Amino acid sequence: MENISNIIDDLSIASLENSINLAAVAVISDEGKILFQTENFDLRNNTSFVFEVLQGKEAFIVNNLDFKVDIVNEDAVFCSNTQGMGHIVLTPYQGGAILAFAMPNADLSKIVPFLQPFVKRLNAL
Repeated sequence: MENISNIIDDLSIASLENSINLAAVAVISDEGKILFQTENFDLRNNTSFVFEVLQGKEAFIVNNLDFKVDIVNEDAVFCSNTQGMGHIVLTPYQGGAILAFAMPNADLSKIVPFLQPFVKRLNAL
């Protein structure tokens, strides 16, 4: 039986194998509940920014890092750390959003196509 942990484990392995350069991932429900987060990413008591950004907020702080929204399209919201320390890509799925923290050298054009199969798997749960 498929579950969120298995999906994110597969995502993490595929990210390494395909040099996508994702450093951390979280899955947040529509209610702001953390359904899964990698051990190197702590969003406890700090998920409201996800939906504020999806609704148009242009800047936010997470884990003491300042981010600004760079690109918004139908598939994702791309945010960059103001000090060049990485990117956050928010990708909605039915029931919430995937939050991926990408390394500064990540090719952002590859992230959404990479995430789409995992979004489909989450949608099927």
